[in-house]
Amino acid sequence: MTTESISLPVDGMTCSACAARVERRLSELDGVDNASVNYATERAVVSHHGVTSSELVKTIEHAGSGVRTLVAETIIAGDDLVARLDDLENMLHDVHGVVSITSEPDNDSDGQLLSVRYIPELVDPTSLSDAFEQARGSDSHVISASEAAEEIARQESGRYSKLKQKLLVAALLSAAIMYLSMNGTVF
Repeated sequence: MTTESISLPVDGMTCSACAARVERRLSELDGVDNASVNYATERAVVSHHGVTSSELVKTIEHAGSGVRTLVAETIIAGDDLVARLDDLENMLHDVHGVVSITSEPDNDSDGQLLSVRYIPELVDPTSLSDAFEQARGSDSHVISASEAAEEIARQESGRYSKLKQKLLVAALLSAAIMYLSMNGTVF
């Protein structure tokens, strides 16, 4: 088997110990030759053979962190529903960067709602859209590359807002402790 390298965007690491834990868990996974997790860049670079991106994401999630993903959905209905759904799921399982595929009944259309969780840096939204359109036999909407970038920016903005709030609280508490310690007040 050939060795392949993949770079994953990791979320939820709060310190270098978190990065070390994710790196250790990835390194323990069968088929992983080398794993390097950088806390500062929030990236995991994994050299592997025979390991799916889904397995890598699950391992990172079990280590207490996450991978930035998006979900694309479409509704499959009509004739040959089961066959078209199976064909689409089989095709998407082979796409590197697809993390999970789920389907459930759609009450509004008497069809199946297919949800595909994927890593936007590894999967071209156009290829998902083409696959959905082929399976549906009509247009379907998959988040475009620019929409994916906007969604990631929104997620990052929310994360930075939370970090700013934590920093503000920490600064206020630190100032209060400094003030009390300078005035000779003992806790």
